[in-house]
Amino acid sequence: MEESTNIDQCTMEQKEPRKVTKRKFRYIGDFQVSDLECPKKRRLYWNPTQKFMSSSRRKYVTLKTKIHRLKNRINYLSTLLTELTECDRKFPVPRSIDFNKQFVTVELIQGQFVPDLMNLIIRFADSSK
Repeated sequence: MEESTNIDQCTMEQKEPRKVTKRKFRYIGDFQVSDLECPKKRRLYWNPTQKFMSSSRRKYVTLKTKIHRLKNRINYLSTLLTELTECDRKFPVPRSIDFNKQFVTVELIQGQFVPDLMNLIIRFADSSK
């Protein structure tokens, strides 16, 4: 009996309630307007706000430089394209056309597509009667 009471006392001592820790404010959305009235909470609000602002500034600067770099590249390529098309040699610049249109055009030029096309037209005409 003595051993069982000792075991029960040991287990009871281990099951103490945990301490409630304060929740740290990490994000701007964790705060409310009433938190700014208290000086202690206002101080806690300061660090996440500064962290958010510095990361936002970094993102803004990197995106701004990326946009600037891409605009310069577009300008360079457009001037290169105009110079190539307007030079004395008249360098041919291919225009983007639909693949299907290009295929039909090439086949019509080579003369291989004309008989098949005529057969299809005749079939459609016969089926409509």
